[in-house]
Amino acid sequence: MKLSRIIALAAILLGLAFPAIAIAPQSGSVWPVIRSLPKASSDWWQSVIEEWSSDKRLVLVAECESRFNPRAKGAAGEYGLLQFLPSTFDRMKLDAGYDWFNIKNPLHQIILADWAFSNGRAHEWSCLKLI
Repeated sequence: MKLSRIIALAAILLGLAFPAIAIAPQSGSVWPVIRSLPKASSDWWQSVIEEWSSDKRLVLVAECESRFNPRAKGAAGEYGLLQFLPSTFDRMKLDAGYDWFNIKNPLHQIILADWAFSNGRAHEWSCLKLI
């Protein structure tokens, strides 16, 4: 995903004049800003993924995994919109070069899942087998 698309997505999610702080490690944590946003509807999250994912299967995976709930928790410890296991998220963020990403940030989950789908790692999601 191009940096310009990431910054534009950050602007949508955070509504900030300088949205790069959503992904820049030197700016510190933006999670308090994200937590303070009004709860977005599942339709809104679906539209964000549809607009910004390079692989449209990602929408189906998010629906299957969490019903577009960015705070969903799975029985095995999965978390968020795309139900990452913390160990999988940590491994992927390092592989993708996004070592500052936070599993609780839905923007980071979307970007990292899009990277995974673009790099032949879609098989990491069990829901993909169901769709």
